[in-house]
Amino acid sequence: MSHNGESFVAEEVVRHETGPKVVMNCASYNDGKHTLLVAGQESHCQLYHVQTKVINAASGTSNSSNSTSNNVHNKNEKSPGK
Repeated sequence: MSHNGESFVAEEVVRHETGPKVVMNCASYNDGKHTLLVAGQESHCQLYHVQTKVINAASGTSNSSNSTSNNVHNKNEKSPGK
């Protein structure tokens, strides 16, 4: 996202195809150890455990989160260990 002096301009960075279900809204939460993303898709909600990786464009170095898995849970499923 940038500002051109008159208004904010957003550019698409990554596209995630969702198939026939449209993502209507989403929210994220980070507690310093874990990042969760919740996406509302039509009549249900998906919870994602996100692994982040920040890449410094100048040096090419990266910094990954401590997460070790990508888990997807339907709203009727319980998270492991809960």
